[in-house]
Amino acid sequence: MFGKFRKLNLELVLAGYLNDLVVETTIHDRIREAHSGSWMIQKVKQGIVVSVPKYDCFLVHSDGTVMFEKRAIVPKEGDLREVIMKEAHDSKLSIHPGSTKMY
Repeated sequence: MFGKFRKLNLELVLAGYLNDLVVETTIHDRIREAHSGSWMIQKVKQGIVVSVPKYDCFLVHSDGTVMFEKRAIVPKEGDLREVIMKEAHDSKLSIHPGSTKMY
């Protein structure tokens, strides 16, 4: 049994031991920041304000995030879409685990 742990480079740690703490802005904060610089998002906001029918499926959340059918819009400008995909794929809590995450 312990041979499997050694092979996977796992080790036991004492309770309360904190490892790999990284503080950074949340994805939601970065999406809100990206909204302020996106011409497309500004166009959608204007369409919502003047009630253009093709913008009926959009809404502005109370925190300022533009939503499409209950989902936050991620602007194409910048690398935010790549960051989100990388987080979803490589995170220790992701849905797509590697072989070591299965144990």
